Amino acid sequence: MNDMNLRRLEELLKKVRAGKTSIDEAMAQLKSLPFEDLGFTRVDHHRSLRKGHPEVIWGEGKTSRQILSIMNELKKKGQNVLITRLYENKAKAIQKAFPKSQYYPRSKVLTYLIHPVKDQGKGTILVITAGTTDIPVAEEAVITAQFMGNHVETLYDV
Repeated sequence: MNDMNLRRLEELLKKVRAGKTSIDEAMAQLKSLPFEDLGFTRVDHHRSLRKGHPEVIWGEGKTSRQILSIMNELKKKGQNVLITRLYENKAKAIQKAFPKSQYYPRSKVLTYLIHPVKDQGKGTILVITAGTTDIPVAEEAVITAQFMGNHVETLYDV
């Protein structure tokens, strides 16, 4: 369980103990912890517990409004956001709602950090490309790996 989720659970239990939150209210909050049904998708809030990082949003097949809905749910749960395959027109709309987000146009990736990414300390990932055509995909891999707490080095056009 990551630190953010442990803190949220501990805060909830303290509120129950102090009488600030009823058992029924706590149960309702715990019930929505694993998944949030948005109608068009189910946001997996426990992915970070199972995999060590939050859900990644695939931007290509979603509207800006759908992406914003997912981002808002992840933000409510204190999770950093990574969106891949996000074209610039959608990125602009998202950056209006989340001005602290960072868009990387060459790789079509957007990140939104609620808390700093913790270095996992598991070595270095080396991303290598055979030519310059591969660089956008390589940069997507670099940003994704860094977002998940990995140290990354690159060798392009070798």
